[in-house]
Amino acid sequence: MNRQGKYGNAPNFEHLVEESSRAFLIQLRDAVAPILDNNILPHFTDHSVLHSDGVTTLVDELVTPLQENRNRLTERELVILYCACYLHDIGLQYENAGETRPQSSERGR
Repeated sequence: MNRQGKYGNAPNFEHLVEESSRAFLIQLRDAVAPILDNNILPHFTDHSVLHSDGVTTLVDELVTPLQENRNRLTERELVILYCACYLHDIGLQYENAGETRPQSSERGR
């Protein structure tokens, strides 16, 4: 069952048990959605919250086998993994995102 967030239906976060974990992730999703919508690199592929929602679906599929054995991920590990789905592209949302910086050893030259 999808839960309504400020930016539409949030994913199920299939493997979570605690409703408070889901609520936290929906809040995170709502907080990063306007940042991710700031598409300052239009030549890049979609990096909106919808892309991040898709990544959570892939995580659900990849994690299923782990959750079926004794090495299952804890609730905390799952929350961290789902958070990464929403935060992995956040660095692309600043003005100089398409530029590269010299390595720290080259800066002093």
